[in-house]
Amino acid sequence: MNRSRRTGGARAGLRLPVGRPPRPSDDSRYLLPRTAADRCRVTSGERLPETLDAWLSAAGADEQIYAKAACRVSRWADRHGGPQAVLDLIDSLNRGEPFTATVSD
Repeated sequence: MNRSRRTGGARAGLRLPVGRPPRPSDDSRYLLPRTAADRCRVTSGERLPETLDAWLSAAGADEQIYAKAACRVSRWADRHGGPQAVLDLIDSLNRGEPFTATVSD
């Protein structure tokens, strides 16, 4: 996914590309086992970085930033049909559909 892509006037935040890989890989640094009701190791309501520079800065200051992103993507995917929802979102973005029209929460 192009990290600088603008979709429907809103930037598709880097939380998706950064948060997506740990879920299918079951990376235990970021997510609890599949048997857990909520797979989040770390949860946060704070706004996640949306640019590459912001992610690099955040990663240097917060060792849990990737776990926070993985949590957001994991919970979003659970609410929208599981891992297939993430793949469907990527397909939508690749077709040029607006990020804000595809992801409302």
